[in-house]
Amino acid sequence: MPRFGRGPALWFVTVLGVAGCSAITSFDDFVGATDGGLSDGSSGSSGASGSSGTSGSSGTSSGSSGTSGTSGSSGTSGTSGSSGTSGTSGTSGDASTDASSDVAGCTLKSTGFKAGADTLQVSVSSGLNWIFDARAKTIDGSSSYVNVTYVYPETDYLVVRGFGFGVPANATLKGLTAKVVRRSTSNQMRDREISLLLDQTPVGENRADPQGSNAWSTTLTTVTYGGDSDLWGFTLTPEMVNAATFGVGFRAKYPNASGSDDAEVDAIMLSVSYCE
Repeated sequence: MPRFGRGPALWFVTVLGVAGCSAITSFDDFVGATDGGLSDGSSGSSGASGSSGTSGSSGTSSGSSGTSGTSGSSGTSGTSGSSGTSGTSGTSGDASTDASSDVAGCTLKSTGFKAGADTLQVSVSSGLNWIFDARAKTIDGSSSYVNVTYVYPETDYLVVRGFGFGVPANATLKGLTAKVVRRSTSNQMRDREISLLLDQTPVGENRADPQGSNAWSTTLTTVTYGGDSDLWGFTLTPEMVNAATFGVGFRAKYPNASGSDDAEVDAIMLSVSYCE
């Protein structure tokens, strides 16, 4: 029987959140107050009575309340009492943070789901080619597709790559989440594989349903694979995921002993979670 499908392979991967983590800062404002020193000078033996001490200036600041001003001392022999010392300004309160962190204490960030810049197909033995693979880069209802039969029941890899993540070189990768928007014509298609690819070579572990037991819906449905703490069984670096040749490959299969069904993929996107 002939193999069905044409066209360049198309991948469209978003790189979830995961999600990034956000800091929340709160301050309680307090007003430091000082009680000004106030005292009457005692009568001099021969001079006029001492003038009362001038009250201390109040200290105002965020954080703890200021220290009360010292009262003025009594005037000696008719000399006016000295003014009270101004209250000391309160120390500003420190900002508290409520950022999401991992166990190592670093803030978890996410690139968000991103579309790939390039698509291609990677052939497997007896695999069928996808038609219009470039359509898998954008969620727009225009799908890449292939008719899969019981004679040739599996597809080639539909690959989307070149996501332009821009993950910092000093970051520690935590997980990757793929999002595939797909459907089948007759509700018969199943996942065969979804894997990460480096230079068109699958690496790590397959994150599709191991038994391929979940039938695809006949309407476009978004399905996620992996997660913010899932590295897909492979040690990745920022340099790897930022590369134009880093991508995600998706394969479908037809499980029945007769007949056929159409597999359609509208988009494949990828998200990377990391901390620094």
